[in-house]
Amino acid sequence: MNAPRPPFPESVRRPRRSRRRRRGGTVAAALAVAALALLLPRWTVRSVRLPGNAPAPIRANLTGLVGTPLPWAGLSWIRQQVEGWPGATAAEVLCGLDGTLVVRWTPCAVAGSVRTGAGWHGVCEDGTAGPRLNGPVAPVIGPPRGDPGTIRRVLRAARRLQENGLGPVARIRIVLPGEIEAWTGPPERRMRVLAALDGSPSETAARRLLAGPPVVGFLDVSRAGRIVAGPREEVGS
Repeated sequence: MNAPRPPFPESVRRPRRSRRRRRGGTVAAALAVAALALLLPRWTVRSVRLPGNAPAPIRANLTGLVGTPLPWAGLSWIRQQVEGWPGATAAEVLCGLDGTLVVRWTPCAVAGSVRTGAGWHGVCEDGTAGPRLNGPVAPVIGPPRGDPGTIRRVLRAARRLQENGLGPVARIRIVLPGEIEAWTGPPERRMRVLAALDGSPSETAARRLLAGPPVVGFLDVSRAGRIVAGPREEVGS
């Protein structure tokens, strides 16, 4: 006859209360999973509400989310996609209890334009790409080169020339590191200006040359103390 097994020491016994607590936690987790599996197919994107001027590609991408479970939709991802669209800033994505996604954004202010193979695109004040345009918006930056920081400096240069009486700027481009070439004024008084990208004191001093008859067509104020003026025949294209 076998001897009875000795009891487990008290130190390694599992209290009955802990076993009950663990069993209760397992049941609660199982119920939560079952409820989620039951409700998740119903908690989906039912519709997407967009502004009336939403571009067709972004409208197609976002309306394609209809039927996607809301936890998988990724509201932050949607906001990043919208803000990455040319001309869209400060996007906001809201989700209603009825499964409606409301997407709004602020269009950027167009501060200039660039020529592309598909036509014209605006340039935002921060130097990023703007919306597609039906035609050019002054100043036309060409050829577009550099990062948004460089484009911002070019836009600031165009505003500075106008404030110094050498504008308004119709076209502007970088010709050398730190030097720009701009075509300013209306067509009948078009003037070609060479200037420093970040400005020079010669711009303000050259104002006197433009106060008289429209005989100046070329102006070089790219360096401090340098003012070179030429007749209108030297304007070029």
